[in-house]
Order: sequence, then structure tokens, then C-alpha cells
Amino acid sequence: LRSAPKASMHPALVANLANLYQMSEVSSSGSSKATLELLNSMLTFNPAKRLTAAQALEHAFFREAPVACEKWQLPQPPAPK
Repeated sequence: LRSAPKASMHPALVANLANLYQMSEVSSSGSSKATLELLNSMLTFNPAKRLTAAQALEHAFFREAPVACEKWQLPQPPAPK
């Protein structure tokens, strides 16, 4: 490519993520509504409508259970023998 892709070149990229997958398929995988909203917002083709990194970090997805934990709270791999 010699330039950025245009919507006319890849019409499938313009579609919302929610339209690409059936909601029932995604729901059965355990994904929440917030998960789908965040993915859809980050994968929006139009950069003017796409979330910024700062906006993405403020999304409700990062405040729903299970919440992130501190590094020291993560399970540790077994010590090498």
C-alpha cells in the first residue's frame, strides 16, 4: 500500500464489530456488553470516531468484575527444579 486504506477498499472493516458476530455467539463465550462496546469502539475504522488510548482506559470494561489486581497478587509459576 502506498497510502492509508480507504473505506471503499475494505467495506467489511467499516462495519461495527457487533454486526460481524452474532450477539448470541459472543454472549455464550462469556463476553460482557462492556467488552463488546470497548472492542467495537477501538476497532472503528474512522479514526475521528475511534477511541483514543486514554478514552479506552476510562471505559466501563476496566471497572467490571473481575477487576485487575496488583502484580504481587498474581499466581506465581512454580520454581525451576
